[in-house]
Amino acid sequence: MSSSLPCVRAGLLVLAWMTATALGLTRPDHHALENPPVIVTGGLIKGRCNAAGICSYLGIPYAAPPVGDLRWAPPQPPARWPGVRDATRPGAICPQHAVVPFSDLPHDESCLFLNVWAPKGACPEASCPVMFWIHGGAYSEGSGLDVNGTTFVEMARNVVVVTINYRLGFLGFAGAEALRSRDPLGSTGNYGIQDQRFAMEWVQQNIHRFGGDKNNVLIFGQSAGSASVANHMVNNRSRHLYHKAIMESGPLAFWSARPMSQAEEQFAGVASAAKCDQGGDAVKCLAAMDAGELLNISIMAWGAGYGKYGEPFGAPTVDGVEMSQFPWESMRQGKFNKEVPVMIGVNKDEGTTGMAQLAREKGYDLTEHDFKTLVASAYGPEHVQDILDAYRVGSEPEYTNWYWSYTHVHGDPGQQCPTRRLARAICKWRKVFVYYYAHTPRGTPPAVSWAPGVNGSGGAFHAAELQFVWQLQHNSTQWPSMMSDDELQLARNMSAYWLNFAVHSDPNSAAGGMRTEVSQQWPKYSCSQGEVLTFDLPSLRATAMPFERQCDMIDALDLP
Repeated sequence: MSSSLPCVRAGLLVLAWMTATALGLTRPDHHALENPPVIVTGGLIKGRCNAAGICSYLGIPYAAPPVGDLRWAPPQPPARWPGVRDATRPGAICPQHAVVPFSDLPHDESCLFLNVWAPKGACPEASCPVMFWIHGGAYSEGSGLDVNGTTFVEMARNVVVVTINYRLGFLGFAGAEALRSRDPLGSTGNYGIQDQRFAMEWVQQNIHRFGGDKNNVLIFGQSAGSASVANHMVNNRSRHLYHKAIMESGPLAFWSARPMSQAEEQFAGVASAAKCDQGGDAVKCLAAMDAGELLNISIMAWGAGYGKYGEPFGAPTVDGVEMSQFPWESMRQGKFNKEVPVMIGVNKDEGTTGMAQLAREKGYDLTEHDFKTLVASAYGPEHVQDILDAYRVGSEPEYTNWYWSYTHVHGDPGQQCPTRRLARAICKWRKVFVYYYAHTPRGTPPAVSWAPGVNGSGGAFHAAELQFVWQLQHNSTQWPSMMSDDELQLARNMSAYWLNFAVHSDPNSAAGGMRTEVSQQWPKYSCSQGEVLTFDLPSLRATAMPFERQCDMIDALDLP
């Protein structure tokens, strides 16, 4: 039995729009303030401060370029640079095959950069909480400049925002026994995760230079970034580097880690496709290849493992060193950092983007027979009746036809149900707040459809919440008016909850700066009641967790 591939690439066009928002399409500032150089690991940097006193520092090297002998090796400190480094320009993003039509950023293997946004002079004695963002993109795509930290800093006036690049795809997650010798600890298949931790260590060493408090760090991420946060929560090496966590769509999903055998199979497939298996040293052969060529070959060799454990070359590896067991097993056993408060959530229509090809072929007109055929193919004929009973048209308000019912069959096992499992695991030990994002955006740019070539709504699709959390409309000249007035208020509310949590570890407590009061009390999730805050229009509301009946069935059948 094989499962359908989860929508881990969903929302990448929205992320492309966000990349544009964070970069050249941001509003120009003709009244920039003087900003003295800042000393960090590696040397002096100089960023730019806007008229509102928000300073940005882009393209800061936090590690040496992972090239030559450092390809498939743990990150190392950057070399010192002479003079003052220009931090007003973004650094290269890591090699990838991303759909980023609005960005002209170069892709380069020398890509381990981070970005900082901070309020000028507002954080005496390094007192400002730090928001450390890990981007999503199936561990294969994306960058730290998919988002822009300006609005968070403007709203609260007392936070510092950090975003990072980390190695992606085959360059970040190739795993093989033959690679273990490149790491003193013998780890393999988790170089991107090691990059993330190295950037977190950089924050501990340097963030006070920007007014940030190294003892008050929030790590948060979406999709693969959310799964990365979960990875750090179950890894003792990361334990001392953060103090609270937010996971948006993706923690503990089955696609978020793979067994060593899967990694070995994929590595052998790439070596064969690259003709590096002809009796010589496969690692030496692959290490000598151009990064772009290697990436192309790895994608063409994607045959092995395109099943339960997700997309090849885009998942961390259970190698026995960096990752001792699957993260969901660690969480279930209580082997995670119980000292940090947690906020997690999921979107109502996580499965729609993963249904794009089906929507192109059939539109929204699936029959019950189509539904049964798809279920049998994805989960096996023995489960058709159970799934049919749980997702029958009309049994939930969202199940308006067989197409929409199947989008939930497709999305629930990889997103909704793992989110519930995580909430249930954490609530036994620690305070946890859970959200359910249910609003269908009216303001998504027409060129940034949830699924190119599909006429129709993707609902509250995977990554749809990001444009609200980050209030990206305020930083864009191309789509400054895409949101309606009530959507703008929803965005302000969502940003305020995230900021309040970053500052006070509670989304309900005003951050002490500006505009962070919230209109609806967010209930703590309890193991017995399962309360969540639903983000929707016309109003926010506290509700019971949705999809309980469906996830009971999925968990009982051990799907996917």
